[in-house]
Amino acid sequence: MAGFGPPHRGPRPGHRPQHAHHPLCRACCERAWLCVERRVQEPRRGEHLEAVNTSLPPNGTVSALAIDPSTPTTLYAGTNDGVFAITFEGLTLRLRLNQPTFQTGNQLSLTAEVIPGLTPVTVDVYIALQPPGCTSFACLLFWQGGFNFTTTPQPLLRNWRLSPFTGPIFTYTFGGTEPVGSYVWLGAFVGPGTLTLVGEVTQASFTFYP
Repeated sequence: MAGFGPPHRGPRPGHRPQHAHHPLCRACCERAWLCVERRVQEPRRGEHLEAVNTSLPPNGTVSALAIDPSTPTTLYAGTNDGVFAITFEGLTLRLRLNQPTFQTGNQLSLTAEVIPGLTPVTVDVYIALQPPGCTSFACLLFWQGGFNFTTTPQPLLRNWRLSPFTGPIFTYTFGGTEPVGSYVWLGAFVGPGTLTLVGEVTQASFTFYP
């Protein structure tokens, strides 16, 4: 990718990245020092549950449970105080940036969050950068880990069995020669060996000006 190169600092001598065993971490850290602060978080029990009715009695007795086949991510609990619904967050990929605008000398940090659904799924993972002025699929830059990008559609991970992950996957310090304008990071899960979406496309936008 023109204008994007190694950051102004590198790994500490003798430093071994933490949690480099996670597939997403291995991919993003290949040929780079980006694993220094990588971390993998296993979800705590109930972490991704949200009570639709927040007045659910904490010590109430549940007498019946049901799942609507049309909305399998919602569990209905029947109690003496009524019926309450608990939603389970479905398969999710999120990309976040540490700030919306960057100038020369600023460091960009891209963080990914992966939340598996209720059913185990194996996917290919695509992460791409849409540079300023890019208005078609043909000009997307597909990230291959480290500081490697390609205009050929290629996944970052192939045949990955989804597992929980939260952590920074890419960092970059702007040197001032990068194209000025608006950028968009794009991320998606697709069926292995296909371009069939599994879930939704996630986006994280930012602007660079010297």
